[in-house]
Amino acid sequence: IIGSPGSGKSTLARRVGEILGIPVYHLDRLYWNPGWEPTPGERWRKIHRRLLEKPRWIIDGHYASTLGERLSAADALFYLDFPRVLCLRRTISRALRGHREDMADGCPEKFDADFLSFLAYVWNFPGRDGRSVEDLLRRTRPGLRVHRLRSPREVEDFLEGLDVPPRRD
Repeated sequence: IIGSPGSGKSTLARRVGEILGIPVYHLDRLYWNPGWEPTPGERWRKIHRRLLEKPRWIIDGHYASTLGERLSAADALFYLDFPRVLCLRRTISRALRGHREDMADGCPEKFDADFLSFLAYVWNFPGRDGRSVEDLLRRTRPGLRVHRLRSPREVEDFLEGLDVPPRRD
């Protein structure tokens, strides 16, 4: 599940995971260490590869440096292509709460210079990262199901139409 910060990637991942009984992995929780310290490059790639080796997974997070690997291993891509104002509003609202359950411990949301830079990233996402996603979508491999959802209503409609697999008792 990819998209701008504040688009609802983690929420969608949790909900789909609950409905389908598939484990969910939040890249923010795995990449960041206390004090907003990033996981070093090779260690990060190893963690990411281990996720992809699992038989079933839902991974939320854009993380462009590893996106190609995820798409090669995935059977579906969810792209939350929401308006930037909505993503910005949600990002600010989330920061006011102070912590996200999908974020690593020791990484509190706070209003500082880094947060202002992050807001600029959210605002510029459609123009910068959105263009690279558009290019990526044009080049997706055959068989990859792409779900481009452009509003919270489209997400709800998608979730309502999800088939729950039969129980194996």
